[in-house]
Amino acid sequence: MDPNQLLASEILSDVSLILDIYGIVKGAGILASRRVQREGLENKVCIIPSKEEGVNRTNTQCLETTKCSVFYDANHLTIVGGAALSIYDDKLSHLKRRRGLISLADYMKKKTSDVDINWWPVVTCRDGMIPTSRSKGIVALVEYFMEELQNAFNRNASYLTRKIQPHVHNGRALDTITPTVRLRRHTWQAGVFNIEVLFLVRDKLLKICDINVHDGGASQQWDSQGNEITDVRPMIEDPVYCNPDKESGQPLRYLLLGNRMVAVPHIRSLVEQQLFAFNNLLRKQDDAAQEKALVHYRRAVFIRNILQSFQLHNPDDQQNYVELLDVFGAHHPEFIEYVIQDIHSQILQHVQKHLPILIPLCSQLPKKSDEAIVELCQLVQELVQTERNKLQVRLEEMIHRIQDKIKKATTITFKREYMTFKKRAEHLLQQVSQAMDDQEFATYLSTNATSDYMKIDYHIHDIDKRHLERLQQANEKRRMYRESLHNGQ
Repeated sequence: MDPNQLLASEILSDVSLILDIYGIVKGAGILASRRVQREGLENKVCIIPSKEEGVNRTNTQCLETTKCSVFYDANHLTIVGGAALSIYDDKLSHLKRRRGLISLADYMKKKTSDVDINWWPVVTCRDGMIPTSRSKGIVALVEYFMEELQNAFNRNASYLTRKIQPHVHNGRALDTITPTVRLRRHTWQAGVFNIEVLFLVRDKLLKICDINVHDGGASQQWDSQGNEITDVRPMIEDPVYCNPDKESGQPLRYLLLGNRMVAVPHIRSLVEQQLFAFNNLLRKQDDAAQEKALVHYRRAVFIRNILQSFQLHNPDDQQNYVELLDVFGAHHPEFIEYVIQDIHSQILQHVQKHLPILIPLCSQLPKKSDEAIVELCQLVQELVQTERNKLQVRLEEMIHRIQDKIKKATTITFKREYMTFKKRAEHLLQQVSQAMDDQEFATYLSTNATSDYMKIDYHIHDIDKRHLERLQQANEKRRMYRESLHNGQ
């Protein structure tokens, strides 16, 4: 890891500092939102239609209107990613001590190096319209937010210096850190302003906080199935969106740590976000992306391991029930089992989809990889063997079926046709059973396996149809012949 990232990771291993940063960001957000409201800019928006094929932010001019409004509630500023996991980890520290669970830092082998925060708006707009990031109200919000962030971090520079001092090695007293807030980019195609908060600590410039201000639309380029998204979808369809409505499918969770409240994704949403990132990064198929993909996978498995540590079968285990309600907002022990099963299902789905990528990746990983990655690679091997066995069984059943048809064929011509496709199925079975290694088989499974099987099956059905027609014609001729003999009598 880059030395600057290492230092940032060491600093942010202090969860109280994450909470400090969040508090500063939230305070700046409140002031920025008030300025937008005072100036009446909430309804200065530029909209485009949603879910119209081929219509997106890139190729469609947005339409300015005052009939929609976009409000940014600072209570909806949400810590996501590794920092959110650190907060859950800290919140569950008593449970982990009771269960003797490993620390997050030891498990991940990599601490979070910045605080990722998402800010989604509250949108009031007629159905089917999306306020875009070119809206005057959103642009003003981002400008005011950056000003308030800079002022807030400047005001708190001395306090933050004292908090950071114990994490800067060599014992020499720090001069006051210099905070800098800057707009890293406006990704118009995704509807996102990315704001960075950097600390100059001695001669090191550390990215401490990464804030994404979203417009009213989803920001993803690919859906969960790996298909490119060519239209604009409402923000509620984005896997990283968190809804303040606790009854929604992607709720925020407000956790109290000490006397400070912080917004994070609900544990289910956090898992989905990690596995969604795992899925998308694997698809890029480069070393850096795959390394990041494994970080997201480890996070999902870490959450699963914590959930599995809850013991809720004993009604006298009051402490676990209290923590269940406090941390997850759930009253029933079945919730834990449901989320664990959901995690298993999602992992299975993503791993099956990426077997051709994961097989070579597992072969390149060190033999003494951590527990989560060893488990992943074992799952990869098991899935390859399971899929290989399933295809072998289907082919063997097909071969037996064709053999039976050969015996019942009424002409040499049909027998030969059946024999042709029996040989094809036998050749394919031999390839699947013996000739293909795991990598070749996984690639074949994701490309031609289904079509090759279906082609043979289609031809067999075609021969069956023609064979049946031949039998019916022969039967009809015999019937007519018998009738002619009867009439001749």
